[in-house]
Amino acid sequence: MFLTNQDLNFPFSLIQELTFIHSNAFGPSINSLMSLYLSSNQIQAFDQDFVNNVQQLNYLNLESNECVNENFQGVPGNREQVVESLSTCITNFIGSASCTFSETGYGYFCNLAIANIAGNDFEEIGGEHLEGRTNEDVVVVQALFQNTRNIPTRICQQFPNIEDIFIQNSEVEIINEESFANCASLWHLSLDQNRIRTIPDNTFRNNPNFERFHAISSGINHIGASAFQGTILREIYLGKFCKLWIACCV
Repeated sequence: MFLTNQDLNFPFSLIQELTFIHSNAFGPSINSLMSLYLSSNQIQAFDQDFVNNVQQLNYLNLESNECVNENFQGVPGNREQVVESLSTCITNFIGSASCTFSETGYGYFCNLAIANIAGNDFEEIGGEHLEGRTNEDVVVVQALFQNTRNIPTRICQQFPNIEDIFIQNSEVEIINEESFANCASLWHLSLDQNRIRTIPDNTFRNNPNFERFHAISSGINHIGASAFQGTILREIYLGKFCKLWIACCV
């Protein structure tokens, strides 16, 4: 990797795993940045505020990425053209989330479609309720084979009476205390086959009814000492076949 106060270079041989670019990715260096090479990565999303904020960026190389394959010259003087060329990347960065609601044997159910590559939150999760039903009636949220870097806080804010959450095979990397802060009724969480590495301290401190946690094949290698403090956790599934029973409160 080659880095100065004016040029940031991510060559093909060193980095090929960038999936999104946030407006604050390069901190104060954005004010003096003149050249940025991000070719041959896996970029799927790009924050429009990055394009809006650069002052001296003369060369931007985004060849051979997933949402764009182009070079740009003189970005500050051609912002509108750059934004137009990056429209798919920018839409991907903003993300979207909506529910298809149904009545099931488990209760009122949200089948969540979510595209959230950059791990943003949402002002609202879309979807049309069944007649006579409201957000307060939702007790199960399921997202299978979706794409979200985090668990948006909007899920528990909009559906405060959730008891079961299943977000599986959905590229989740980050969970923390904010993820479930408004889900006081949560008792079962399944995050199988995601990319979570850490469960931080206090993640479930606001979930006094929490009993069952599943994260099979999610790559977890660290659990904070107080991650489950305040719960009544009784069952954990980790790894592929490991099953751990806890007989008393944590």
